[in-house]
Amino acid sequence: MQNIYKSYLKYYTLAIFCLTFTFDFVSSSCCHSKNDDGVMLPMYFSNNENIKMLFDIFQVKNRYQFIFCNILCIIMGFFSVYIKVLKKRLHHNVQKVADGGDGSYVNMSPCQNVNYGFLSFLHYTIDYLLMLIVMTFNPYIFLSVMTGLSSAYLFYGHLI
Repeated sequence: MQNIYKSYLKYYTLAIFCLTFTFDFVSSSCCHSKNDDGVMLPMYFSNNENIKMLFDIFQVKNRYQFIFCNILCIIMGFFSVYIKVLKKRLHHNVQKVADGGDGSYVNMSPCQNVNYGFLSFLHYTIDYLLMLIVMTFNPYIFLSVMTGLSSAYLFYGHLI
């Protein structure tokens, strides 16, 4: 059964490859909305270094700021997975209820609850910020986020 999937995998890959390269990518569309400056918001990957990172105050104006933003995206992606590992470690350090094997954690102290809540807040905040950063539709920013996440999973993935 597994050989059947492997034999058809090359056909699926070829179909996806052909579909990807038969479409024309346009640089602007009538379906875009406009931002406060009256400039069209891109909904496609554009190779532009002048981007807004999350807010208007984080306008990238030169190459050095752009490189700094890429490094920041790598660090944030790495930090997101590391916080997930810390949450998992804190969750495992709490003792399970001895007689109820349902996995409930009733012996968690208030300090551990606060720590777990803070780590959860930080983890979800960083993940949503990374999602919004990727939505700038810059390929270098996208690759920076993916590099940070994948390198963190490479080093810490076995701990999750």
